[in-house]
Amino acid sequence: YEPEIRRAIRLRMTDPRLRRVIDSMDVCQSVLANFFVRVSAGQYDLHRSEDLIALLVAMVRNKVVDQARRLQAD
Repeated sequence: YEPEIRRAIRLRMTDPRLRRVIDSMDVCQSVLANFFVRVSAGQYDLHRSEDLIALLVAMVRNKVVDQARRLQAD
């Protein structure tokens, strides 16, 4: 699922300042690490691969928004 995640990241990181500061691979690893911690804790109930992709894309969206907010705060 990593190529799907990285594509979603690149589509959402439209600000050049954000792209200079944050690498898409760093965001991808952060999303996957967070996902695996939560799935091992039993927080997710995923039945189809489409559900997993939708969840990961939502996590990407939230992560990119958080990073953009941090950049603007600085």
